[in-house]
Amino acid sequence: MEIKDMVAKILSAAAVVALAGAANAAAFKVQGAVDMGGVGGNGMAIGGDFTGILSFAPFAAAGVGCQIGSVTAPSLANTAAANATSFSAIYFVAGGVNSAPNAGNDAVRLFTAASSAAYTTPKVRILIRDNGVDVNVEFNGLGNDGAIVGGGTLSQPYRLAQYGNGLYVETYVPTPGAAALFGVAGLAAARRRR
Repeated sequence: MEIKDMVAKILSAAAVVALAGAANAAAFKVQGAVDMGGVGGNGMAIGGDFTGILSFAPFAAAGVGCQIGSVTAPSLANTAAANATSFSAIYFVAGGVNSAPNAGNDAVRLFTAASSAAYTTPKVRILIRDNGVDVNVEFNGLGNDGAIVGGGTLSQPYRLAQYGNGLYVETYVPTPGAAALFGVAGLAAARRRR
C-alpha cells in the first residue's frame, strides 16, 4: 500500500469518527433524589452566588434555589440549609424529570443561582435512569464524569455543568479527537511492522 493510499484511508476513518462524535448522547431521566448533603445525605453542600435565597423556601420558583428541570419547587427529603453562599438539601420530584436539549447536550437543570459566578460542587449524588436502569451517580466537581456509587458501568457519560446561572446534569458524546489520534498511531505502527 502506498503512503498516499494509507493517508486517504486514515483521513476517511477520522472523518467517520468525527461524524459519529457529532451526534447527541441519548436522553435520560433524573428519576429520584438530588443529594446535595444535609441531614441523612451523602452529598455535600454546593457553593455559589445564592444572594436572595429564602432559607425557609430555597426554590428556584422564588428566584434562587433548587429545581429539577422545569419543576421549580421540588419536594424536600430533609431540611434545607441555605444562605448567600451555600446550599445543602436532598430534593426530588415524584415520577422524575426527563432530560431536554441544552447547549447541544441532553440535560436537566438542578439549580438556579443569583448570578453566573462559578458553582462549587464537591460531591453531588443523583438518582438517574440510565438506559432504563435506575443508578445512583456521584459527581465530584464540575465537568468531571460521574460514577455509579458502589461500582458499575454507565451506558453513557454524565457530568455536572454550568451554563449562565444554571447548574445542570448532562450527558454528552466524548470528543473523538483522542480516539482518532490513537487510531492513526495504531495504523502507523502497523505499517512500520510490515
